[in-house]
Amino acid sequence: MEFIDVLWTWLNVNWRAIVATIGLILSIYFAYQKIGNKITLTYQVSGGKYADEQINKLVISNRKDKTVSVWSVEAVLENDIKYEVFKPDVPLILKSWESVSIAPKPYSYLSLDGDRFVPRFLFGKIDFYANLGNNLIKCVEENITNNDTNSYRKATKSTISLDGHLYNESVRFILIYFFDGIKKFAFFEDNGFIGHEWGKTPNYMGSNDYTAENIKEMLEKFGYAKQFSNYVCLENCIELRDFKVAFRKCTQDIQTD
Repeated sequence: MEFIDVLWTWLNVNWRAIVATIGLILSIYFAYQKIGNKITLTYQVSGGKYADEQINKLVISNRKDKTVSVWSVEAVLENDIKYEVFKPDVPLILKSWESVSIAPKPYSYLSLDGDRFVPRFLFGKIDFYANLGNNLIKCVEENITNNDTNSYRKATKSTISLDGHLYNESVRFILIYFFDGIKKFAFFEDNGFIGHEWGKTPNYMGSNDYTAENIKEMLEKFGYAKQFSNYVCLENCIELRDFKVAFRKCTQDIQTD
């Protein structure tokens, strides 16, 4: 009881100092929340038959008690190569403590110094940097002191598409056809499989050394030459990054971009 009496007496005498100390600590804490920037980031990776593995989702979080504008997000791979993951048309506004999910624009593959570049997103070293307009900070970790990433080699995105249908060099032929008045795209792959919007029988050409003539024979054998009101088969010329017409049945123009 004597100890409690002494403590109570001390608290009565010094309560103003205690309140002032607590107020000072809280003031420092809230001021710290507004000093500097802290952006955390998580990401997901996906891959498909017709495009290389790539980052398909970002979740960006503002961990400070102030609003920031994100102008772009860059990734640095293996402390050596950078590429722009996300750049909005207008800056992304993140309010204090806000998190936003983003879907970066897909691409077919990356190129580095004119050559094909395949990064290791899941098992390699990758760091993200957020461009806040007047500051470039390393996400998740503390602010970086060197805001210049020009020393890194830059990987660029290559997006190859036909009428908005993304593909890469694994697609040997593309069949554009009209069925029940609907325009469809079928991708004939190097390994002989038929995919994308095909969904019909057969889904495999039987071998990987097939030709455009084999595709034409398949369409006739299964009755698609009559079922499809019109179609055109395009051969993917990898070196030219263009198509040439292999064969066609056309009762109306087929427009491609």
